[in-house]
Amino acid sequence: MSPGVRPTSPPDLALDAPGKINLFLEVLGRRTDGFHEIETVMQAVDLADRLEFWRRPAGELGISISGGEAPADETNLALRAARLLLEESGCGEGVHLHIEKRVPAGGGMGGGSSDAAAARRGLNRLWKVGAGPDDLGRLCARLGSDVNFFLRGGLAVCRGRGEIVEPISGSVRAGFLLHFPGMHTSTREIYTKLGFPLKDSRHSYNGLLEGLFRDDLAAAGRGLFNRLEEPAFEAYPQLAAAKEKLRESMPFGALLSGSGSTIYAPAAPRDLDGLARSLSEKLRPESLKPVRPIGGWEV
Repeated sequence: MSPGVRPTSPPDLALDAPGKINLFLEVLGRRTDGFHEIETVMQAVDLADRLEFWRRPAGELGISISGGEAPADETNLALRAARLLLEESGCGEGVHLHIEKRVPAGGGMGGGSSDAAAARRGLNRLWKVGAGPDDLGRLCARLGSDVNFFLRGGLAVCRGRGEIVEPISGSVRAGFLLHFPGMHTSTREIYTKLGFPLKDSRHSYNGLLEGLFRDDLAAAGRGLFNRLEEPAFEAYPQLAAAKEKLRESMPFGALLSGSGSTIYAPAAPRDLDGLARSLSEKLRPESLKPVRPIGGWEV
């Protein structure tokens, strides 16, 4: 692995790696492989990391990071994605990756997973590997539960441990105000606090989607659900307080994304900037970020 310094020459390729929010997340049970069976609705948003690629001699892999937290070593998911593709394809290539972080690390928005998927998409093109969506999906499933979602993005229902992706046709026109409480959460700890059998019946995302597609934000807000929210608030009480501050000022509710720590609230796109300004009196302005949903992209 080469030193983590961004090259000064123009990159050979650059891609965005958008983050996501979980509009719905239900846990169906434990799996024999140590994971949990889930059903979740994910929406890609326009807050994105930026990946740049430079060709390097055969087998030479390097990575550098700017703008935020991410490991600049072999534990980085994007670098692991590059190494796996190199091993699987047998191509005699190398690359230096530079990641400009904009999606907060440990925020439940899948930044690392999105970087890994973008690395796969970019290197498939740069190295002319010719891998199809199914091949890339199989490899991405080895890297993490939600990496497959980021191969195409958009709006999708994800099942299994998150790697089985069913795209949803139609576009979401609502916007979202994100709040970053400035802390990391442990997904493992939160799942450990999730008691089985679950104390109430299984939830459905049908009302959520119907509300979103009718532009009925009140109905969509009532359909927001995250089974991990209660154990997350038990483990991190400050998250519950942060959600309450956001919810008090937002007309259609608020929800924790994934296992946190990002909390978001839906709103009409035209209202987002004004709501962010008004909330800056009770929440740090730099912790608030208006975002819009984005559609899917080519593999």
